[in-house]
Amino acid sequence: KLIEDQNLTEGLPVLPSPYVNLTQRQINSYSHKQRMDEAFRTYFHRAYYKQYKDTHDIIVFHANVLRYFICKVMQFPIEFWLNIELNHGSITHITILSNGNVILQKVGDSGFIPSNKLTV
Repeated sequence: KLIEDQNLTEGLPVLPSPYVNLTQRQINSYSHKQRMDEAFRTYFHRAYYKQYKDTHDIIVFHANVLRYFICKVMQFPIEFWLNIELNHGSITHITILSNGNVILQKVGDSGFIPSNKLTV
């Protein structure tokens, strides 16, 4: 089933660390942390009670959102989101087990894209 979710659109979650040329005021003005957190809670959770089959979701969204989600799901400091570099069109594979354990299986896999077509 195809779902369009506006909570997955591009945004700036929090002021990144190390500091880049953004002020906290700019981040506050353009921050989409609350919206991104809502999307995170929607898509990243352990299996539902009485769920007996695995589910596999394919989610397509901007790299800034994915960087932030990786930090959250791996329990890294969320301010480090900009330290993750991802090629456009790359694939990230995250598994959340029924006991809540998280496995980050692939991050930014772009081996299927010809090298002359890769962009960041």
